[in-house]
Amino acid sequence: TAVILAAARRYPLVLALEDLQRADAPSLSWIHELLSAVSGEAAQLVIVLTATEPIALPAANGLETTAILLRPIAPEAATALFGSRLGLAGPADSWPSALRGLGSELARKAGGNPFFLTELLRTVISNGTLTRDGDQWAVGGSLASLELPPTLKGSVAAKLDRLVPAARRLLGIAAALDGPFDLATLTILAQGDAEPGVRLLAAEGLLDAIDPAGTRFTFVQEVFRDAAYQGLLTTERASIHARIAAYIQSSFGELQEEYSGTIADHLTKARDFGKALRFAYRAALFAGEGGAAREAVRRYRQCLEVHERLTAGGGAAEADAAVRLPVLLASLVEAEERLGNYQDAIVHSNQLLAQDLDEETRMAALRRLGSLQEQRGNFDDALTALRQGLELGGKRGSTSDQAALLSQMGTIELRRGELDEAIRLGESALNVLGGQTERYPEPAAYAHSLIGIAFYRMGDWERSIDHHRKALVLREEARDAFGMMRSLNNLGNTYVDYGRFDQAEKLYRQALGVARKENAPPALAQVLNNLGHLQML
Repeated sequence: TAVILAAARRYPLVLALEDLQRADAPSLSWIHELLSAVSGEAAQLVIVLTATEPIALPAANGLETTAILLRPIAPEAATALFGSRLGLAGPADSWPSALRGLGSELARKAGGNPFFLTELLRTVISNGTLTRDGDQWAVGGSLASLELPPTLKGSVAAKLDRLVPAARRLLGIAAALDGPFDLATLTILAQGDAEPGVRLLAAEGLLDAIDPAGTRFTFVQEVFRDAAYQGLLTTERASIHARIAAYIQSSFGELQEEYSGTIADHLTKARDFGKALRFAYRAALFAGEGGAAREAVRRYRQCLEVHERLTAGGGAAEADAAVRLPVLLASLVEAEERLGNYQDAIVHSNQLLAQDLDEETRMAALRRLGSLQEQRGNFDDALTALRQGLELGGKRGSTSDQAALLSQMGTIELRRGELDEAIRLGESALNVLGGQTERYPEPAAYAHSLIGIAFYRMGDWERSIDHHRKALVLREEARDAFGMMRSLNNLGNTYVDYGRFDQAEKLYRQALGVARKENAPPALAQVLNNLGHLQML
C-alpha cells in the first residue's frame, strides 16, 4: 500500500486489478484498506471481474465510483456490427444469404462479445473465407476448420491456463461433445464425478447452465469451446471422440439409426475410418428414407470423403466392405438430383462412369446423366450420354432400355422444338418394342405420350388424342396412377384446344379422382388449375 501511495504522490496513477472474482478474503481485506488509503490521492482504481452470480465488492468508503456492466450484445446488435464492419447497407434480410449465414455463425461463435466478433471477422477476411470484389463481398468457404486468431488465442489461452489440469481435461471433453451436455454424460466420459469441475468452470465464466436444475451446460462463448478443443493433443482428441462414439452406441440401442450420423462424426475424428464409413452410410440411408434430402447429400459426401481417406491409407478392402464406391456414388447422384443440385450430380455421375461397372449399372448411370444434363439445359451433352447408353443397350439386347433411351432423346428434341425428330424417335422406340407393348407398358406409354405431345404442338389434335389414349390404356393396365394422371391431363389439354370442352372436363375430373385417391398434392393442384382454366373459357 505504501508503494502505491508513494507512486500516486509523484504522478497520477491508474491501478488495474483484474479477475477480482478470484480474490480470497485476505486479498479483499487489503483492497478495502487500499480504498481507504487512496482517498484524496491522484489515483484511479479500475477493478475488473467476471461474475456469474452476485458477489460482495469492497466498500468504496465515500470514493466517487462508476460501475460499468458489460453484458453480451444481442444477436441483432452483433449482426449490425458485422454489417457495419463490412459496409453492408440495409437490414440483414436484404443481404445475400451467404453473408447472412456467415454473420450469424460468427455472432454465435463470438457469444455476444464484440471484440471476439471483430477479430473473427478479421480472420475470415485474412484467410480468404470472405473476399471482396469491388463493393461486393463473397463467401468462399465454411467455418468448420476456423482457427482462432492470435489476438483471441492470447486472451482465451490466458483464461484457460489458469485452470487446474483436471478442470482443463474436463473442459476438453466437453468441447469434443460439440454442443450442450449433461453432468451425467460428462461424468461417464470423464470416468469420475464431473460436477465439482463443472461448477468451477461455470464460476470461471466458461460454462453456463441451461436448465433450471443446473444439470445441463453449454459453453458461454463458442471461442472458449474452440480454444479448449484446439488445445487437445491429437491422440487425446482421438481417444475422447472414440469414447463418445462408444457411449452413444451403448446408450441409445434401438435409436442408433437416429444417432448414426453423430456416431460417424465422432468416429471420423477418432480416425476409425472403417467404422465411421459404416455409420455415415447408415445415416445417409436413414436421412433419405425420411425425406431429408439435404442431410442425405451431406452424409453421402461424408461417406465419399471417408472412403477416399480409408483407401488412400491402404484400407481399400475395408472401405469396399462397408460400401462399394459405385454404390455410394450412385446413391449420392440420386440424392443430389432429388435436391436439385444438378451440376454436382453431373460431376459425381462422371466419377461413377469412370469406375469398373457392370453393364446394367453403366446403362442406368448414362440414363441419369442424360437426364441431369437435360435439366441443366445441356442438350448436346445429354444426347451424347443417351447415345452411349443406346449403344450399350444394343449390345446387351435390352429392348426396354433401348426404347426408354430413344424416348428420352425424343423428349430432348421436343424441348429443342424439333417436333419431327421427336416423333421419329418416339416411333423408333415403339419399333424396338416390336408390338410387345403389353410386355413393356412403361416404355411404350412413354413413347406414345411423347408422340402425342409432339402432334399436339403441331396442332394435329386427332393424332395427338390417339397416342395419348394409347398411353392412358397402357398406364391403366400397368396400374401406374401417376402416369394415368399425366395422360388424363394431356388428353384434357388436347380436347380443350380442340374445342371439345365437355370431354376435357370429364377427363380432368377423372384425373382429380386419381389425385385424391393417391393423396398427391402437386398433381391435385395441377388438375384443379386445369379445371379452373376450363371454367374461364
